[in-house]
Amino acid sequence: MRRVLKLNGMGGVYCEDCDIARALPGDDSKELHGVRPRATDPVAAGRLWQLSEELTDFAIDCQRGTCGTGFSEAIDLKCVFL
Repeated sequence: MRRVLKLNGMGGVYCEDCDIARALPGDDSKELHGVRPRATDPVAAGRLWQLSEELTDFAIDCQRGTCGTGFSEAIDLKCVFL
């Protein structure tokens, strides 16, 4: 129960070994556990999303809030990065 309460009010956290993963100081860190900065980089996430749209020929229009599939979660996620 302690861990569940720890997540109250938090969203979008990386978990590891049944706990919230700690942020590592850099991508070149020799540590095996933790979240590397590249995993939480919103610019990199936006680039990945754009590439994914190009490769799949599937786009989400944040202005209109549509993607043609009814997946509102995908719209919300993409619009965070734009």
